[in-house]
Amino acid sequence: DQARAISTHARMQPWLLAVGALVLAGLFGYLWLSRRRARQLHRDLQATRRHLQATLNAVPDLLFELDADGRFVGVHTSRPQDLMMPPAQFIGKLIEDVMPPDVVKVARQAMEETQAAGVSNGNEYSLQLPTGLQHFELSMALKPAARGRPAGFVVIARDITQKHAQQRQLEHI
Repeated sequence: DQARAISTHARMQPWLLAVGALVLAGLFGYLWLSRRRARQLHRDLQATRRHLQATLNAVPDLLFELDADGRFVGVHTSRPQDLMMPPAQFIGKLIEDVMPPDVVKVARQAMEETQAAGVSNGNEYSLQLPTGLQHFELSMALKPAARGRPAGFVVIARDITQKHAQQRQLEHI
């Protein structure tokens, strides 16, 4: 009996080794393909980021990201002269801590409208900047929560100072 068991074991050992080798080869192949796919996904993600950054760089407007409480959590601008202060001085602060009361009122109204309708457009405000009095049009949209980040708002402030001046000139004609 023992001799037959040893003989059976000896005959099965090459098969077991072959099956084990196939399983390991399959596993290594899968890992290699997964790593290759992960690298490709990373390259695709980087290309998408570069594309989006180029798109943002082409937009002359100020783009802000606010959390649901009205706290600045992000900013993008190709025109830093249109900011009241450097981003490091207002990121993490509520709009009430940074902006004049009349601008806060416009922003809070836009936030309420955005909460109700999903978007708000055409809200105007004026702001004294180091470059002089500037006029802006505020547009806002809801920003959904994503990957541990809470929902908030995407805000675009368009400089309409030139348009405002042209309207004043037309009124004086």
